[in-house]
Amino acid sequence: MKNTIGIKVSGIDGVIYLPDLIQAVNDWLELLIEVDTSISPDFKPTIDWKLKTLSYSSPAQFVAEPVIREDRPDNRGYVINTVLDGMDSLGISSKRPKGFSDKALEKARDLAKIRMNGIERIEIISDDIGIDYLSTIAGNVDIILKPGREIYGSVEGRIERLNSHGEFNFHIFEPVLIRRVKCELANPKDTAIKTQVISLYEQNVIVSGKLSTNINGEVSSAKVERVEPKHTAPLIRDASEVTGIWDFTGGIDPIEYIRRGRND
Repeated sequence: MKNTIGIKVSGIDGVIYLPDLIQAVNDWLELLIEVDTSISPDFKPTIDWKLKTLSYSSPAQFVAEPVIREDRPDNRGYVINTVLDGMDSLGISSKRPKGFSDKALEKARDLAKIRMNGIERIEIISDDIGIDYLSTIAGNVDIILKPGREIYGSVEGRIERLNSHGEFNFHIFEPVLIRRVKCELANPKDTAIKTQVISLYEQNVIVSGKLSTNINGEVSSAKVERVEPKHTAPLIRDASEVTGIWDFTGGIDPIEYIRRGRND
């Protein structure tokens, strides 16, 4: 398991201006926190980030060590690997990496813009791994976040993060891409659907309505008109269904069946 993650920042002609450095560190920390939050089971951070190494020469080096929060799952290695894989992917592809919410993507783009305006080089480091922070990341994030079109359809996932501040909304956790889709009611005054959503909290559902996508066709949000629980049919409904599967003795007593096999 990788135990640390950080960045190296190199200034042009060896000069790093303080505002650029502070902004880079802030964006990097917010990216780590957002990915941790996005992949956690209850949409809450699982990690505190402790400063492990600080070097203020050029390149300046900031290395953080993840510390598990009390009574939280140990997602340290998963978070670090998700960030590394995601940043590597964003350098060459305009497909959303697993675990990267819109906010995480925005922070990745902000860091890339710093890389293009006043910073010669940014490198992501984790133990013995180093990944150059490519300027192409900003353009690829722009493509992912660019609005596409609105279509009527359905999204499957687990209801999480109910919010009644302002207009009622909630999130659907979509497990394939490990991301959350923000959902609002198509009719904010529809108390029946609101009550249904609350009753199905933390359950797998299918929500239908007007879906907003990016230009890659990924659903980013939904205005919900219908919610229904997603029922999973059991693979085996009755114990009698198993007996036929495993009855390979042809009705012969198992001990006698084995004895005959040995005699053959």
